[in-house]
Amino acid sequence: MELSAHSEEYGDAREDIPVTSSDAITLAFNAGYLTDALSSMDSEHVRVEMKDPLAAAVLRPTDRDDTTHLIMPMRLS
Repeated sequence: MELSAHSEEYGDAREDIPVTSSDAITLAFNAGYLTDALSSMDSEHVRVEMKDPLAAAVLRPTDRDDTTHLIMPMRLS
């Protein structure tokens, strides 16, 4: 997975993360929502389930099932 971010104030960032996936998909998320979800999970590994570019992504820690976050993607035009 390639994660990238752009900010007028801070510039650009890009990071490659190994994932297990069979399909390619391009999504855009509000970085604040994504950061809030990830920082609330006390887990080193997170499962991210994505269906298509317009459906909510589901984020869950891999070591327990007591936390679930839904994040709606932003439309890419």
